[in-house]
Amino acid sequence: MLTTNRYFVRLTPEFLEISAFLRKRKYRWADLEHFSVQRVRGSKLIPIVFRLAGKQDHWGSMSIANHYNSPIETVCEALNSWRERYGRRAI
Repeated sequence: MLTTNRYFVRLTPEFLEISAFLRKRKYRWADLEHFSVQRVRGSKLIPIVFRLAGKQDHWGSMSIANHYNSPIETVCEALNSWRERYGRRAI
């Protein structure tokens, strides 16, 4: 788990969980397409891209912001590694 005071990203074999303030969201690895670092208005973030087109939302509510001790590129690499490993598994 990567964490700060108000934000965390939890990786499990079944899902990716993101918490920002008091809001938590869980995403199955099989539903995620890929992760990449993007620059938006001068800030780096990782937008969440879904395999199912109907689940895409605007970037602000469906992205991982740069709030962690690790560089955002390292976070992105870890997310893609977990997605590749567990995204093919039927749940």
